[in-house]
Order: sequence, then C-alpha cells, then structure tokens
Amino acid sequence: MRLGVIIPTYNEEEYISKCLKSLLFQTIKPVQIIICDSESSDNTLHIASEMLEHYKIGFKIVRSPRERILGKWNISAAYWKASKFLFRDLDLVACLEADTFLDRKYYETIVQKFVENTHLGLACGTMRPFGFKKDTFPLPKSFEEEICWGSNRVYRLSCWFDLNSAIDLRLVPNWEDSHNIIAIFRKWEVRHVKEAISWETRRPHSDRGLFKGLADRTYGYPGWWVLYKSIKTLDLQRLVGYSCMAIWGAPSFPLKNLYKQAIISKLRR
Repeated sequence: MRLGVIIPTYNEEEYISKCLKSLLFQTIKPVQIIICDSESSDNTLHIASEMLEHYKIGFKIVRSPRERILGKWNISAAYWKASKFLFRDLDLVACLEADTFLDRKYYETIVQKFVENTHLGLACGTMRPFGFKKDTFPLPKSFEEEICWGSNRVYRLSCWFDLNSAIDLRLVPNWEDSHNIIAIFRKWEVRHVKEAISWETRRPHSDRGLFKGLADRTYGYPGWWVLYKSIKTLDLQRLVGYSCMAIWGAPSFPLKNLYKQAIISKLRR
C-alpha cells in the first residue's frame, strides 16, 4: 500500500533527526513526505532537508504561518495546508509529529490491519515516553478505553479526506480529537494497535495556552484534570481559558458520552 507522511514542525532541531531516521528505516517506506513548517527559527528545515536528500527520499517542504497565541492550533493549520499537496493515488496518509519516533516495523504492523479490514479508517500504535516517566496520575475506571493518538496516527486516504470535508481543520485546536468523534459518527472503524510501538521524546511542557483551555472546556475535559495539568506544567493560561469558557456558560461537547471515548489517550498522557 502506498503511504504518505505529513510532519508538522516548529523549532524541532532537537528531535527531527531521530524522527526522520525512524521513518526512513521503516520496513514499509513512504512514497511521499511532506514537512509543513510553522516558521521555525532554528535548523529544523536544514537538518531535515540534508537527511532526506542524502537518502534520496522524495519530500516537499511547505510553510504555514504561525500565530504564537494559538499554540497547538498551529498544528491543525499545518495539517490543513499539507493536505493540499498529498498525492491522490496514496492508499494511506500518516500524521507524524517531530518529537515522535517509531519502531522499525511500526507502519508494517499498522498497514496490515488496513489490509485485513477495509472498513478501518484510522489507527495508531502504542505511545511510550522516552527519557522520562509516564504520567501516572490516577484516572476513573470509566476512562479505561483507549483511542487514537494524534502524533503517530495513520488514515486510509479516503477517510482522511472524508473527515476533513466534515470539519475545517483551521477552526479546531485539537484536530485529532475532532477526527475521533467524526470518524465514529461516519461509521469508520478506529483501532489502537498495541503491538505497534512508538516513543514520545518531548517532555510535557507549558505551551498550550489560553486557547488550549478554551478547547478543553468545549470538548468536555473534566475540570479536575485541567486543574491538575495546569498546575503540573505551570500552564496557568490553560486554566484561565477553561475557567473563562465555563463562566461564560458555554456547554461542554453536547455528545459527551461519545466524546469520552475520544479523549482517553489524551487524558493518559
């Protein structure tokens, strides 16, 4: 199956080499790599270009304007921009964030699931922390299910365009959460492939900001979890955004029971 990979970047010189090396040595190699950069000021693009040219892999670098205050919203915009350049004869498109690296058989393992199940729309593997401990803050039993991560996800191409036609990625701060919800409603199957392993190299950090807090409330994240995360990462803007949205009276996501399934993995990070 023909696989294309989109990598959003912003000042990723510390991580991009490890990410790309794991990608280039996959047992199933991508036929297209798109790096969508949000105005990096470091050597991210130089490092990426040198590596990809050395290994003679076809790639394209596109640029997406960055708005500092919007935080993770910039990733949504980057994926929207990169979608315009995807080959239309791909079978699968993968989203891979630059602080993530993959086991050598990661894509091989996940692709096999798409071959076996023609109704499978999106899938991801297991995400493990690399170089730091996993957050073990206890969660209620009701949050035991798992759903797809955003940083190591693979879509069937038809599913990718179906979900993106239903919602404009430029308007949502957490594109992966929205895609989980829409996929369920559009009858796509979603799968967490536990035997496919990937690692996250970036420690939790406080760059989510005000708009992340607004999104937390809108999507129905529990207040106790937002408070815990805000204190732990010293991201008080996140708490302010959540509180303002709650005071304003905006309801949480109206289909909260369904959405509960879609935020499991986000809560467990």
